[in-house]
Amino acid sequence: MPELDSSNTGLPYGSVDLGDGYALLCKRSKHSVTLRGGEAIAVSQFLGPRHVVPRIKKWAWLRLPNGQIACSAWRESLRPAEQIRMSWNIKFLCDGETRCGEVRYFTRLATAAADDNWEFVDVAIIRTYSAPDEDLLRLSNHVVLASHLLDAISVVKVKQIVGVIAMIPRQMVLPGGVEGEFYCMMERPGYDISSWGVPYGVYTDVEDDDNGEDVE
Repeated sequence: MPELDSSNTGLPYGSVDLGDGYALLCKRSKHSVTLRGGEAIAVSQFLGPRHVVPRIKKWAWLRLPNGQIACSAWRESLRPAEQIRMSWNIKFLCDGETRCGEVRYFTRLATAAADDNWEFVDVAIIRTYSAPDEDLLRLSNHVVLASHLLDAISVVKVKQIVGVIAMIPRQMVLPGGVEGEFYCMMERPGYDISSWGVPYGVYTDVEDDDNGEDVE
């Protein structure tokens, strides 16, 4: 299959070179699935009214231009707790602003091009985090970014993703008096977050539990 031919890219077999330093890395689902619920709605809104929501295959990992590997909750959540790498949180650009999200999985949306041919739109299906609390951000001199993980599903192009981050859950009382569990982004000068987006070879050392799913 041409889309899985990685012989000239230096990528592992089954990878897809997306250009500009981005690449989808296996595992991926062997069979296409029909999207339902919030995911189907999000993809429909992303593609627009003239497009039919296609059946999709899920992909586990995305290599970024900086060498980090962004994971997905789809595969990482199957691992034993001691083996989970919380690298499914990403930073991405949206309308000129930096946002954070939790990746459910990556996929390729088959869409009809203007010349009646088919092309792929490569995306991440994510849950977004809210904008950081403004009062805490100001009082901490932009050091502490505390956000909620929102329920809504969103779709972003993979080339909007600029890095892997850590979102650390904490029970907090915000300056405005709101108390609850918030997620604090970990990214500071001198902190090497490459351990959150580790080299691809590490993922081949320990197999996740397929849990009955057909993957390749």
